[in-house]
Amino acid sequence: MVTGPRVRYSWRMRIRQLEHFLAVAEARNFRRAAERTNLSQQAISKSILQLEHDLSLRLFERGRQAVLLTEEGKQLLSYARDILADVRRFDDAVADTMGRQFGHLRIGATPNLLSEVIPDTLQTFHERFPQTRLTVERGDFPLLRDMMLQGDLDLVLSSAPDQVPRDLVSTSTVARDCNVVVVRSGHPLATSLNVSPEDLSHYPHLAFRNYPRGVSFLNTLFAGRAVPRPALLAASTDFATAWLQRSDFWWIASSMQVRRHIQSGTMKVLPMQLVDTGWDLLWSTRRNARPTRHVSAYREIVEAYLATAQFAVYDNQQLS
Repeated sequence: MVTGPRVRYSWRMRIRQLEHFLAVAEARNFRRAAERTNLSQQAISKSILQLEHDLSLRLFERGRQAVLLTEEGKQLLSYARDILADVRRFDDAVADTMGRQFGHLRIGATPNLLSEVIPDTLQTFHERFPQTRLTVERGDFPLLRDMMLQGDLDLVLSSAPDQVPRDLVSTSTVARDCNVVVVRSGHPLATSLNVSPEDLSHYPHLAFRNYPRGVSFLNTLFAGRAVPRPALLAASTDFATAWLQRSDFWWIASSMQVRRHIQSGTMKVLPMQLVDTGWDLLWSTRRNARPTRHVSAYREIVEAYLATAQFAVYDNQQLS
């Protein structure tokens, strides 16, 4: 029997080519893709040319400013992501079966879930599967979604984004979150029964960098009034909570981020006249992905944890 070059072609080599293809497609630049894959620019360019030759397709339009996908390249992109994600899960499953490792759970989460939800649920998971390797990545939904689509994450727990690519990602709502206005427990406003925006304007404002939901709620609170500019911008939740407890600043924060501080009594939620309506928290996986036993077990733990009474959406009066 005569076999053609495509039949004889090493599937491992094709997997590497798909990895190179995905790197170029995401970086839109051969040099940056080469840096990402720890290869020379010449090597990754040669790999792409070989892939195009084997497929008899032109996958990229090579311009001076950027490398763009052709229509055929766009079609291959979704398949490449699926294939590479499945290969990684297959490698984990085979290694687990052969006794070389005991599984790997890779989680992506938005910052509001990293203070309490992820550590508490992973503690329960680790007690049940002590030899399973764990990876936790922090980021916004678009970044984490892309990592999941290329196989670097098994699931994403996040605040609901403005848009979800339903053809690529399956999502379900597991809880709700909302904004609250918080101060340290000894703050002059901490004992007030009703706090107005005018009251807040007498004290400095701490804002979390790149937090549009906070900005939106701030603008709503001060509708018709001058919106205060932040006296301090923070990029770290740990720093923000530490600073708040040392000052008379106030902060618009996700209730998930500060709930433990509220429950311990170190922070106080101010009873504002206007209460934030909140947003969904999502569990996301690749569409049509078969969940591993670790993913299924972790989902059960997360759902049980978030179903407890203290994770219902409270208004400001109840949280305080």
